[in-house]
Amino acid sequence: MPKDIRTLCSQHAKEMIYAKYALIRTNKQEKETCDKCKRVGWEYELIKSKRK
Repeated sequence: MPKDIRTLCSQHAKEMIYAKYALIRTNKQEKETCDKCKRVGWEYELIKSKRK
């Protein structure tokens, strides 16, 4: 299964956590443009959480 890697700003990262995803930050050291908006953010690997 391929990894789900996305660049997310802090607001969209919080939304993914509320949607029950676990976010693991990658080793990339510089911030880039968020995949959902124009703000800067970090690159994360998304994993669907098993919590309810």
